[in-house]
Amino acid sequence: MGRPDLTSLPLTVAIPLLSRWIQPHIPPKLLHAHEKISDADLIGVAILQRLHKVPYFSRW
Repeated sequence: MGRPDLTSLPLTVAIPLLSRWIQPHIPPKLLHAHEKISDADLIGVAILQRLHKVPYFSRW
């Protein structure tokens, strides 16, 4: 089974999926209790913004 097309998935599904793929490649060093989003989530959002070719997601 191949990887799904992230441009056709809803953002609420694509972000956690992409975050799970990225998380093993990021060291677990900088996650503090006051942070609301992980580094993997931030990278996932940046990748999806490039894939969708929009600087901001109006649905959020």
